[in-house]
Amino acid sequence: MTSELLFEVFGEWILGAAACKAIVYGQIVTLASTTFILTTMSYDRYQAICSPLHST
Repeated sequence: MTSELLFEVFGEWILGAAACKAIVYGQIVTLASTTFILTTMSYDRYQAICSPLHST
């Protein structure tokens, strides 16, 4: 969020190519891990509802 604010204030990317790639990488990893966690939680809740005595 801060990097996007800097881009809006200065009108150009001032953090360099390495920071640009690192920020994009971080956004992709965060999105993928969030999707995985939500999918895992949904499956766990599904198992808890379908077989409540066997869930862990």
